[in-house]
Amino acid sequence: MKLILIAALNPHRLIGRQGRLPWHYTADMRHFRQHTLGHPILAGRNTYESFPKRPLPGRPNLVLSRDPAYPVPEGVYLCQTLVEGLEQGRRLATGKLFVVGGAQLYALTLPLADELLLTWVPDQAEGDTYFPAWREEEWEEAESRSEGPLRFVTYCRRTP
Repeated sequence: MKLILIAALNPHRLIGRQGRLPWHYTADMRHFRQHTLGHPILAGRNTYESFPKRPLPGRPNLVLSRDPAYPVPEGVYLCQTLVEGLEQGRRLATGKLFVVGGAQLYALTLPLADELLLTWVPDQAEGDTYFPAWREEEWEEAESRSEGPLRFVTYCRRTP
């Protein structure tokens, strides 16, 4: 199973403000949907609660929460540990598991990730949540395209 972190961030690695995205780009939403449809997504509880529509349709939703009584609707997988989330993603057998945030979950999964699908946005917005720093020498840019002010980049982990 390929573990892929997908996020939109600005040049300062900002990804959120008060539990929400600090910008809205239709092209980024389309990009997110195209890549994740049909594949499981793993979200932290706060990120899951920020979805305008829950669960996100067309893909299995896995929610990471330490609370075993956290209420999730039918068809949503509640995972109490990262290991449990990764195992559930593997059991769903689509070949990919997308990590969709938040910052703590990105930080936990970055060392395990195979790919980063990042949308670079030009906004100099204020915020309080950041994508973790990564060692650039561990990653290579495999694909890049621009659409308007956005740059969509796929980074693959370099093989040692």
